Amino acid sequence: MANIRKSFNFKTGLQVDNDNFVINSNGLVGIGTSVPQGYLFNVYGDSRVTGLVTTATLHAGVGTVTTLVASNSTLGVTTVTSLKVGTSVAVTNLIGYGFTAWTTNDGGVGLTTSARIGIGTTATPSEQLKVFGDANVTGVITATSFTGNVAATNLTGTINNARLPSAISVTSVTANSFIGTATAASSVVGTPDISVGIVTATDISVTSVSATNTTVSGVSTVTSELNVGAGGTALTSLNTGRLGIGTAVPSSELQIRKASGSLLEVVSDSGQARVSVGQSVGVGNSTGVLRFGTNANTFDLLNNDTGDIRNIIHAGSAGVSTGNFKWIYGQTNAERMTLTWDGNLGVNQSTPTHRLHVVGTSTVTGNAWVGGKHYRNNLISTGYQQFKLK
Repeated sequence: MANIRKSFNFKTGLQVDNDNFVINSNGLVGIGTSVPQGYLFNVYGDSRVTGLVTTATLHAGVGTVTTLVASNSTLGVTTVTSLKVGTSVAVTNLIGYGFTAWTTNDGGVGLTTSARIGIGTTATPSEQLKVFGDANVTGVITATSFTGNVAATNLTGTINNARLPSAISVTSVTANSFIGTATAASSVVGTPDISVGIVTATDISVTSVSATNTTVSGVSTVTSELNVGAGGTALTSLNTGRLGIGTAVPSSELQIRKASGSLLEVVSDSGQARVSVGQSVGVGNSTGVLRFGTNANTFDLLNNDTGDIRNIIHAGSAGVSTGNFKWIYGQTNAERMTLTWDGNLGVNQSTPTHRLHVVGTSTVTGNAWVGGKHYRNNLISTGYQQFKLK
């Protein structure tokens, strides 16, 4: 086609095939519409520009960019309804942005950054993540170390000293295992294994107790059995009312058993030391008492009732070589008096051969009867005769 240079002047506008191309009387250009309005250039439908588009203001609803290459781009204020970058989903209601870029991984699921993050504050945080205010986390918190106070209604998982501070204040703890020190706990539920140094409690109610050191200021109730030592061999208290020291199976109400050298001490630093045996409480009238300290350096054997004091030997099954009653001076172990099992009494004689066997001088201030003979005032009388003793 030859070049034709013409000049046209259409006062009332120009229209090509209804709405393919329209220039109205106001100078508005419309492509794909017969009624352009609001803008000088209106395009209804797709458009393609192979050259450079320069605009002072760009306004779009949804912009999809397959490839964007720019050596330099300067934007003032960009307002978009939604934003889509690459293969990511369209983002709507975008209200924030970061000065340092975030990095996604795991197909866009994870989000990482090397910058420090502060929530609830405009100041630069001193830690990698710092939250001012309450935080509600429904998942799992994993930390190499933890500093500060923790208040939680429920902590699960494994908790050790490296993850928690030295002082922890909680309302309740539910755990399969607990290692460390709980300074204050209102309750421990379930059946966990608890390893502690010192337990201080007003009341402890358990089936069995195995502890290195237990301090109880109130009442401890053991329903079945209390054992101390391996298998209770040091001390055992049964719910039958029997107490064994040195045995796990006491056969009496109180049993002390050792392989060698058993000792039971009743010591009073001042006043009386007493052991009461009887049928009334409070060292009553129906009791016998072993007592030391009523008088200085004096040991007493008392029967508070009206009965006798009996010394009995060989009360068990029958046998031979029955022993004697002996009074011994402890400094020299000398027998001062001996009463044999068959009734011979020896004074300064450990093997008396008569009913009364005295070694040494004897003094009788009253009457003495011997074999039907009456000795009185150094005279001996047989029948009606008296003889002076030599």
